[in-house]
Amino acid sequence: MADGISSETTDRLFMGLGVIAEGMGLFKPIETIGKVSLFAWQVLYDVFRPPFEAAQIARQIAQAGSDSLPLVIASGFALGTVMTLHTRSTLVTFGAGAMIPTVQALAFFVEIFPSRRQPRRLRLRRVQLIRSRG
Repeated sequence: MADGISSETTDRLFMGLGVIAEGMGLFKPIETIGKVSLFAWQVLYDVFRPPFEAAQIARQIAQAGSDSLPLVIASGFALGTVMTLHTRSTLVTFGAGAMIPTVQALAFFVEIFPSRRQPRRLRLRRVQLIRSRG
């Protein structure tokens, strides 16, 4: 080399830096990204390669659905309990205690399906109500 440092010295220096970086765990995230990328590529490749096993896929989906039933029941119970605790006092205050199940069902579906758009006539009615108050 021009400045008097041999290539062997620079090789040792960079090797030493690599060992230091590896010891500090700097290569681990890059290695993980590489492994995940290779896995994703393999999945995409295998999805479009025969044989296509539609019956097996349907069986696996049904199995996963039936196995998750206890979780769905538990989370539904917890969600209903929390929502009832939050709305009960207000409904009872205004004399609408009998409306608790109806309000809970409506709130549950609104929470589960938030992407459902309101019909245009309801949006217009809401705008009219807001403008009439202002």
